[in-house]
Amino acid sequence: MVERPTSLELPTEFKPLQTNTGLAKPFVEYLVNRGYAFEDVWWAASIYDLHYCTRGDFQYRLIIPVYNETGRLLTWVGRTIVPDQNPRYKALLAEHSVTIPGDTLLGLNFLWTIRPARAVVVCEGAFDAIRVTLFGRALGVWGTCLFGLNVSEPQSLLLEELSERFEHVYLLLDEDASLQSFRLSQRLGSKCRPLRLPAGVGDPGELKAPQATSLFAQMLA
Repeated sequence: MVERPTSLELPTEFKPLQTNTGLAKPFVEYLVNRGYAFEDVWWAASIYDLHYCTRGDFQYRLIIPVYNETGRLLTWVGRTIVPDQNPRYKALLAEHSVTIPGDTLLGLNFLWTIRPARAVVVCEGAFDAIRVTLFGRALGVWGTCLFGLNVSEPQSLLLEELSERFEHVYLLLDEDASLQSFRLSQRLGSKCRPLRLPAGVGDPGELKAPQATSLFAQMLA
């Protein structure tokens, strides 16, 4: 059995997403093309500590570091900005991680402290969760994700703990994942209720501000 590291640092080839010039420009343009205003890009980069990479194993990927509740780096996930490249998401190898993505949740380093804390919305992927937080934070709605369509025992325990802090816990998956949504909501128990996307929206990462605001306002009513 391979012994995992107990601490982790971001590699030097991962650069903070802080500018729209030079090597960072294609990564910012990718987010803008996904419907993010420039001020939204800088906000998301700040709260989620987004980085970018132009060489090595995570070349041309946006890097989403994953931290625990005390800010300890556990692992990271890279999302390609190259069209039609598979896999779209790539995680640090399990043997090099403190914890694999599937055993934790995104945003734990701030979900325990932010206010108002009215609802946490559980999504499939990182950019789904970021989109929820972007448009929901003013209402006290914050996103997190499972990094997939399964929920592990550690994730269930973390969500149970978060349910003590948030008034509501919702599950919001892609439009074509209704069966998985039902199964996950059953697994997560009565405190986690499934939520449906507005008509014509395929996944939470496609939500526009008016759609998100309306959905979250109805959810909290």
